[in-house]
Amino acid sequence: MNVETSANQSDTQHSTKKEIEVKKRKFVSPIWKHFELVVIGGEEKVVCNYSHAKLLDESKQGTSHLRKHFNSCPQRTTRDIKQCLLKTEKQRKDKLLVGSYIFNQDASRMKLAKMIILHEYPL
Repeated sequence: MNVETSANQSDTQHSTKKEIEVKKRKFVSPIWKHFELVVIGGEEKVVCNYSHAKLLDESKQGTSHLRKHFNSCPQRTTRDIKQCLLKTEKQRKDKLLVGSYIFNQDASRMKLAKMIILHEYPL
């Protein structure tokens, strides 16, 4: 009977160990590329890769507080690729010069006025 009792106890210990195991979280949101999960003083915190700001990591907060910090982070220097424009100029038949585009309000206004005159658009 002692052998059966010890066998039952080891089975219950095995099952409690399996139940106690915590599932590792999946970080599926793309915002996690900009943050790192660390343990500071026994608490889980999230650290920004740019400003090294420490934010709380609570499951009820989700990732919205991370996204808000990322959008307003003063140390983040990369811009959205949609806002980068390239200017191309043909130098010779086989060469093309590529540079950055700088917007000029006065030049754009003059080109618009010339286009309206050239195409005889009504005002």
